[in-house]
Amino acid sequence: MNSSSRTSFTAGSSSAIIIVVLVIIIAVLAIFLIPRGKVEAPTSDQVATTTPSGIVVTATKQSSEQPSYNIDTETPVVSGMADAVIQKKINDQLAAKVKEITTDFRNQAVNTPVTSGADTKSGLGIEMSSYSTVKDAVLTVRMTVLIYFSGAAHPMMLSEASNFDLKTGADLNLVDIFDTTKGVGYLAAISEYTTKELKAQLSKAQNLPANSTELQFFEEGSNSNPENFQTFLVEDSGIRFIFTQYQVAPYAAGEQEVLVPYSQLKKFMKEGALTDALTR
Repeated sequence: MNSSSRTSFTAGSSSAIIIVVLVIIIAVLAIFLIPRGKVEAPTSDQVATTTPSGIVVTATKQSSEQPSYNIDTETPVVSGMADAVIQKKINDQLAAKVKEITTDFRNQAVNTPVTSGADTKSGLGIEMSSYSTVKDAVLTVRMTVLIYFSGAAHPMMLSEASNFDLKTGADLNLVDIFDTTKGVGYLAAISEYTTKELKAQLSKAQNLPANSTELQFFEEGSNSNPENFQTFLVEDSGIRFIFTQYQVAPYAAGEQEVLVPYSQLKKFMKEGALTDALTR
């Protein structure tokens, strides 16, 4: 793929792309330009939901305003589990993930002064966007992260996904789900399926045939490199893989997602209670 192929867009897709960019920028400006207070203790003003298993997830909010940046975060908090030890283990991992993202941002933001003439200073927003229990075996939590550094052309949006085994409290990785003793066939299968679906999605969005040389698709972003599939959500019917901005398409295309059904994955999955629960 050469640089010219990444920057050629059809006239039909240009207007849609401009709209997407404007929506993202407006959302970020709304977060970062609204006056915020100093760091606050978690409040009781929390939005909660109850999953079918009785587990309740709340979002605890914190805000910080500094001379060169703003931070607004939501930390998911799980309650209602029968096993308090596993519940604490899950909550500790969620809090650690929010802290890690916040710390990484702050370390960069303190060295990024507000650019002269910039509309806004740097900002970080973390929002809990979805959560569910899957067949009483896995709790999934998805967070949306918005990052902007003063003077940058545009913000970045990415998803953070966690899949907790409700029996152990472990945040599942691919190697916890797939049988690596049989090799890396699962990666090839995921790559083949997601690449085909991504081409179909992007060709529709860009009004181009899937085999067009002008299609804005970065194939290295969905090859069998395991790093390409680290962001995923376990669902009732399969595993949803999330591809960040720039990973498989230009920034304006946003994140891309592909749900790979268990029928394509089951033969590569580890034998045991987790696989039995997910694929039954």
